[in-house]
Amino acid sequence: MATKTTKSAEKAATTKKSAATKKVASATDKKTVATTKAAPTKKVAAATTEKVAAAAKAAPAKKTDEAAVAAATAPVKKATSTTAKKATSTAKAEEKTDITTRMKALYALQVADSQIDEVRTLRGELPLEVTDLENDIARLENRLQRAKKDVKDVKEDVANRKEEIVMKTAQIAKYKKHLDSVKNNREYEALNKEIEFLGLEIQLHEKHIRAAGFTIEKKQNAVDEISEMYNERKKDLDAKKSELSTIINETETEERSLLTKSEKLRKNIDEKWLFTYDRIRKNARNGIAVARIERGACGGCFAIIAPQRQIEIRMHKKVNSCEYCGRFLVDDEIAGIAKPAPAPTPDTVEI
Repeated sequence: MATKTTKSAEKAATTKKSAATKKVASATDKKTVATTKAAPTKKVAAATTEKVAAAAKAAPAKKTDEAAVAAATAPVKKATSTTAKKATSTAKAEEKTDITTRMKALYALQVADSQIDEVRTLRGELPLEVTDLENDIARLENRLQRAKKDVKDVKEDVANRKEEIVMKTAQIAKYKKHLDSVKNNREYEALNKEIEFLGLEIQLHEKHIRAAGFTIEKKQNAVDEISEMYNERKKDLDAKKSELSTIINETETEERSLLTKSEKLRKNIDEKWLFTYDRIRKNARNGIAVARIERGACGGCFAIIAPQRQIEIRMHKKVNSCEYCGRFLVDDEIAGIAKPAPAPTPDTVEI
């Protein structure tokens, strides 16, 4: 009995040992597998560490190279930036200069055209008076011709009526002579009626001739009156033409030179500006299309200009025009007018 118990205990102990051995072996296998799996990871980590170390070693060199490149390119970048700024400023300066030049040319054209207007104004109303006299003379000449034609027509009518009277008088004499040879009363009465009718026609012609005499007298008086007026107008026209010719001869050279100058200036100005300039001059009473700022107002319509707008005009960045009349506006610099020097203060006066 005791022997069986001992054997059973040994078997149980052996079973426990074998179970423990199996557990140890299983744990060992697991460690081996884990170690096997971790080996590539360790290699990768080691390679990564080596790369990081190499990168850390190469970083100063890269930084040094980048610094060298940056130091080398810095002057180029600076020079490029400076060149771009200079180009921009040069373009702005050229644009400003271009606008200034164009506005000066436009103002010079206005000055030349104004001088031409002044030269033509010296003639006063003479050209218009000459034109009016020429028109009056043409009208009087037409009236005179019509009046003379009327007189001629009336005289021709009188002459024709006189011829008719002569012819009808001859017919009456013929009929009266024929009365002595009539053979019956019927023929006698017919001849008497014809003679009477011709007598009435002669009386009618004589009446018209008398009326024509009054008409001729009236129309002849009109002809004389128109002729007198025509001669007076002709004398006035000759006098005005002589005076106008004298003034034209005195100002012809100056006007021709100003016209030549105006044509030259027009060639240096854009067509759209010239179109606007001519349109404004045509519609303006004083012929001013480019006005100078005078006492803070437009020199053409005398409308007040805001101070900010005056500053913009003096900057010459763009073409400015009056908001009220549309005239081009320029400052004293464009007009070439020097500003008066400020009056000395009591402190600066030399004693």
